[in-house]
Amino acid sequence: MNMKKISRLLLIAGLVLCFNDIKASKNSESSNANLITSSVKGQIIDKTSGEALTGVAVKVNGLNEIVYTDFDGYFEIDNIRPGKYELSLNYISYKNLDKTIQVGANKKGALKFEIEPLTK
Repeated sequence: MNMKKISRLLLIAGLVLCFNDIKASKNSESSNANLITSSVKGQIIDKTSGEALTGVAVKVNGLNEIVYTDFDGYFEIDNIRPGKYELSLNYISYKNLDKTIQVGANKKGALKFEIEPLTK
């Protein structure tokens, strides 16, 4: 092989490697976009008394995710992707409540829900 052919082969090999690196970088960026998650925080209180409710089940419909409120009525759902979700709130002796929420990647703030006791 002469020097001219070797130079061309090296140039072609270098270009191929360069394009493969660019393609891998773009694929990595798009897959990282799918990994963005957020969290949903909130409090659930009694609608008539204003007291915080402990142990309310908060279910994210469409996901297998259920959390329960703490002693002060607060809950937090971690690692949830941005999008629209329906929450179902269930508590013994209270009316069930379904609410649609919008989760954003950079959205901050806490939700507050009031649920009503069942009437006798």
